[in-house]
Amino acid sequence: MTEPLTPRPAATVMLVRDGADGLDVFLMRRHSRMHFAPRVMVFPGGGVDDRDRHAEIAWAGPPPDWWAQRFGVENELAEALVCAAARETFEESGVLFAGPADDPHSIVGDVSVYRDSRLALADNTLSFAEFMRAENLVLRADLLRPWANWVTPEAERTRRYDTYFFVARCPTANAPTGRTPNPTAPTGPPPKPPSRTSPRAAICCCRQPGPSWIRWPGAPSPKSSRWNAKSSPCNPI
Repeated sequence: MTEPLTPRPAATVMLVRDGADGLDVFLMRRHSRMHFAPRVMVFPGGGVDDRDRHAEIAWAGPPPDWWAQRFGVENELAEALVCAAARETFEESGVLFAGPADDPHSIVGDVSVYRDSRLALADNTLSFAEFMRAENLVLRADLLRPWANWVTPEAERTRRYDTYFFVARCPTANAPTGRTPNPTAPTGPPPKPPSRTSPRAAICCCRQPGPSWIRWPGAPSPKSSRWNAKSSPCNPI
């Protein structure tokens, strides 16, 4: 009997905002040439990079041990997950959870000045820690909150992920651009954001032609401002 693949740690961020009829959540489409779940609509995110570990990034907000307790992991992995969440969100959506070192409780506005760095991050020629240090930025971990932990089923034979979901109110200072390093292509049925207890696969599909804000029916709180208060532990699904 073939042993199941070891799941790779990954981080995904659900960007939410107040919409006209409730809460909206941001989704993007995976490239058609991706080996895992091509062409489907997903939340910004991806695997933890080795360089996300021991990153030594300036930090504002809950420390790694706070995240470790909520996600049920070691401090080292907790720190890497937060770094990966911020890095992947910036790479894929253009939203940067960071503030200038001289005003760490603010958030950067015009992220277009970091375009070359964003592409270098996506190409793996630049680490997130190198980028943050070069630009003298502080990671705003206080803008993120833990949401869920989903693991790819053991039956999956190509690759598996141990995915830690974060939720964050989308900053008004740097909203998603929808311009990613890779093109996207449309396909698939309406999305449903993950609940904390549902065993649904951690992939959402929809008919939207590209990056989109989708209304979240039945969201736990209709106001995105209340999500920053969430801090309960996340059990793996």
